[in-house]
Amino acid sequence: MGGVAAAEEAEIGAPDAAGHWRKLTRTGGSSDCIGDPRSPICAVETFIACNARHDAKLCRIASGPKRRPPPAGSFTPDATLYRFLAVKRLERPDFPPRWQDDGKGVQPGDVWIAAWIRDCWGECDRTGVRENFWLRQDGERWWLVWYGEPDWRYTAIPPVRGRH
Repeated sequence: MGGVAAAEEAEIGAPDAAGHWRKLTRTGGSSDCIGDPRSPICAVETFIACNARHDAKLCRIASGPKRRPPPAGSFTPDATLYRFLAVKRLERPDFPPRWQDDGKGVQPGDVWIAAWIRDCWGECDRTGVRENFWLRQDGERWWLVWYGEPDWRYTAIPPVRGRH
């Protein structure tokens, strides 16, 4: 791997090797950075844990500054398997036209991660779901701007309005 590509991978992370799955349980897992979104991958792992564990604190950490966290839900799987399919810096051509018309859209340095996520209730779901994540850096941490399905239907993390 060349110097520029290696530096980029060290900064934002890389997709997982084919067949490699990461594991998250109700209390632990294969990640050492859940709750510490120091990289785009750590921010997504924090978000996956927020959903799998229904942990409001992790949801707030993943959703970033001045944003309302996603709902935490009520059903906790025994384990969650996930793998990162793609990790890349975003450029305007990567986005559908409706995202390019708002005058805001992608900012320099934003990152896109595609992940395959499988919940395990005793036995693991054989299919799972693919999710896309759009992340932005704020100082030393990363946070979710958006997440959604591969067809670009999305759930924006809404800004908090008023005093909270």
